[in-house]
Amino acid sequence: MASPRIIVVGGAIRKGGMKNLVIMLSLLVFAMPVGHCQVNQPPQDETVVIAIDKTMVAVGTEVTIVATITNVSDHPIEELVAPGPGDVPTMLRLIVHDEKKKLLSEKPPDQTPCQGKLGCEIIKLDGGSNRDISLAPGKSLRKSINLSELYDLSKPGKYTVQVAYIGRLIPISSFTQPVMSNLLTVTVAPQ
Repeated sequence: MASPRIIVVGGAIRKGGMKNLVIMLSLLVFAMPVGHCQVNQPPQDETVVIAIDKTMVAVGTEVTIVATITNVSDHPIEELVAPGPGDVPTMLRLIVHDEKKKLLSEKPPDQTPCQGKLGCEIIKLDGGSNRDISLAPGKSLRKSINLSELYDLSKPGKYTVQVAYIGRLIPISSFTQPVMSNLLTVTVAPQ
């Protein structure tokens, strides 16, 4: 007959078998705080910085930000840009919250040109024509974004703005997290 194993748990010595050890180790694994776990993400090839001229504006004033995407890697990377002059990056998504931390939706397109025209509707399409360019190490792309055209900023208060850069189109199997910009706060004051 095999002699029982002795297991030390929390300073107490108990008799038991391998089953008790497995149960105790399982409990320890599940009791570990999740906040201390870290997922190793590959380093980002790009950084995104947003800037604004004025952080305080009156209601009705145009609010424009400039997003700058920079290749911080040691190799050229392929980026999607809109056709035309300026190589404007296309894979940016805006995240705008009001002071109550409510996510704002984009304004619907202005329907004024359709007034009185049966079946007419102005719609906004995301995407469109894009082309690839090679962005050399240390080089940047810039895009100016008029927040006033996209969001209703007619109520006085503080709004936070951040940009998520999705980057180049990549296979779904190799999806990575978007590159997040710094966070800006814009105060809209009554006139």
